[in-house]
Amino acid sequence: GDRLIHASLDGTLSALHLPDLEKQWSVLIDQPVHADMRAAEGQLYVVTSQGRVRSYREQDGVLNWSLDVDDAFYARPAYHDGKLFCAAYSGNVYVCDARTGALLTRIPGRVPVYTDPLTDNERLYIPHADGTLAAYSLSTLHKAWRVELHAPFGAPLLVTEWALYSGQLSRRLFIINTATGAIYQEQKLKGRPLSQPVLFNGNLYMCTSPGQIEEFTAHE
Repeated sequence: GDRLIHASLDGTLSALHLPDLEKQWSVLIDQPVHADMRAAEGQLYVVTSQGRVRSYREQDGVLNWSLDVDDAFYARPAYHDGKLFCAAYSGNVYVCDARTGALLTRIPGRVPVYTDPLTDNERLYIPHADGTLAAYSLSTLHKAWRVELHAPFGAPLLVTEWALYSGQLSRRLFIINTATGAIYQEQKLKGRPLSQPVLFNGNLYMCTSPGQIEEFTAHE
């Protein structure tokens, strides 16, 4: 659209008009923000490193609700069908009603989450700091599968209808079956992943260190 919205480390959420960058509104969250915000259904969802989850109206920055938990967030929350999934430093995943902020449930975990969780139409995917990727059914929140990738995640994951694409700091790209967790393919990278993979015209592109773009044929 015509608006750039930015959450800063000092806890300020601001909207700037494009292209002149004139400030439209700004609000103070009061706590450090280390993760990107999630925009969905005209709302902005922000998490902080001191355990706060907040929802703001995108149009004018009006606060919808605020929730505090005894935890810390360093990963962008995921959104699906009116629910917000906030993966925390503790490894827990807090599931909130995106409309009211009510805490619906907590998926217990033990390993920190720094990489953004994500969803498709059937599952929630949680990338843990030890290189473990876990999938949960969105309908039941029961664990569907778990796979060990043996190295920390280097960049956000990409999910398509059939596959997950995950770049690890071990300079490996894994292509994973979303339904079963089986590894379709393991591809060696020339450098460490720096960006989320991008699909275009049947090819997969990823920025890797030091400043290069690698290209692969995407799994069908």
